[in-house]
Amino acid sequence: MASGQLSGVDVAHADDKTLVYVTQRENPGAPQVLILDAATGEQIANFEGLDWLAAGGAHGINVEESPDEIAPADAWPHLRVWVEDFTNHTLAVFSGNGVELLRIGTPGNPGNGTGAGLQFGNLADAAIDSRAGFSDVYVADGDGGYANRVVKLTVYPNNSWQFRWATDHIYQNPHSIALHHSGLLLIADREQNKTTLLSADGVDLGEFDCGIAYGPAGNDQVPYGVRTLLKDGLDLGFVAMMDNPQDNRNQKVAVLDLSGLDAEAGTGSACTVLQILDVSTAFSGPHLLGVDDVTGDLYAALVADEPESTVLRWKLKAKASNA
Repeated sequence: MASGQLSGVDVAHADDKTLVYVTQRENPGAPQVLILDAATGEQIANFEGLDWLAAGGAHGINVEESPDEIAPADAWPHLRVWVEDFTNHTLAVFSGNGVELLRIGTPGNPGNGTGAGLQFGNLADAAIDSRAGFSDVYVADGDGGYANRVVKLTVYPNNSWQFRWATDHIYQNPHSIALHHSGLLLIADREQNKTTLLSADGVDLGEFDCGIAYGPAGNDQVPYGVRTLLKDGLDLGFVAMMDNPQDNRNQKVAVLDLSGLDAEAGTGSACTVLQILDVSTAFSGPHLLGVDDVTGDLYAALVADEPESTVLRWKLKAKASNA
């Protein structure tokens, strides 16, 4: 399906299609962003001509379905695609068809500056809170490297932006981030081998593992990707896990009940593991996750699945009715 490693995945809807966007890395010269048809798995488009992305550093990806027109001239004017480029240390923003709209950070210049001098380290992932008139963007900065923090930005429909805050360097590898409807942020710290909570104003609330028995730090059952879903009475979280280094033994996705997650209770909130989705040893590397907010389907990009990388999909099971 892809000639490089598939690192990130997200889902959007346009033209009566479900579009699956994936980032592809470690194959310089190949398109770093692919668009797949969820119904067939076939590639229907890609982002071509982005030479500065050709170093193979496209890591995470987030597709925002905005209530505002972001790119009026684009075929999909309400889509805005965020790519966390950890090689170039930039947050790159595109229209749904791959027209560059914004680039935050200076390519090739890693750092941990804030405010008007904002510069990223090794960006890994982001969470987008899209509203009419603006979007709050929470960036997991980084996949190791210089910063190892979370940064909050506000971005407007005209693609101007403001810096809001950055945490201290409290993580060793904030590899993935997800926003819960309570306003709390769930962070997967790959090197510290734990998941933690962060408040809406950037305060570290501590470890929140929901009863998952992560292995020793830097070894077994490491949290790589996190996502949340609120749909049809279900309030779910997902944690992708694999070993570091990868050996296909402990690769799985945990499905969490987050209905008890509360901003006031923080890490004392109720949480249970509903299901463990095992990933067959025929595959390897569940890396970052994507969720279809319309259907509830869950996607995982398998970064270590070579020579051809793969996206796995799980269908959401409807909640049983009490009627």
